[in-house]
Amino acid sequence: MSGQQSSPSEMSASGQQDIPPEVSVSGQPKGVSEVSVSGQQDTPSEVSVSGRPSIVRTQLLVRFCETDLMGIVHHSNYLQYFEVGRVAWLKAQGVAYEQWAAQGTHLPVVDVHLRYRRPARFDDTLTIETWVSGLTRASVRFAYRVLRGEEVICEGETLLACVGPKLNACRFPPAVWAILEPFRRAPA
Repeated sequence: MSGQQSSPSEMSASGQQDIPPEVSVSGQPKGVSEVSVSGQQDTPSEVSVSGRPSIVRTQLLVRFCETDLMGIVHHSNYLQYFEVGRVAWLKAQGVAYEQWAAQGTHLPVVDVHLRYRRPARFDDTLTIETWVSGLTRASVRFAYRVLRGEEVICEGETLLACVGPKLNACRFPPAVWAILEPFRRAPA
């Protein structure tokens, strides 16, 4: 993420370790994610845009099937965690991705970067922070941090291209652009 805007750093100091006060996972089945939207802070990376959060935090519990023989989360699962965060970010903006797809707008991932910092293990509560780190008329870059409490487990980015029904590259339709454009970041 070199050259990109620095990632946010906020974690609550509640009595519950690994769980921000606005989120509770009690009573939820293992692996069910909950979404916490943010945008109440004044830091440049976490400003609310038109009342919509610039950063969305999604919590999930690591399932046993996501671990490898060493007992840690297999590296491939982080791409799925990023997708969970990305879909939650879109929902926090009022977007149901399936509606975009039904209208012929698709956003395939065309580039991925991951940096693994620490291992995550079965039954860990992880927080996926997701935000837009770059935007052009035909692509959007999402940045992610996966945390266990305040400890960074993994960070990365995905670049999604806008394609039409025939999978040809195209500009974002006006309705899609209207949702994404307020989150455009100035070049670093």
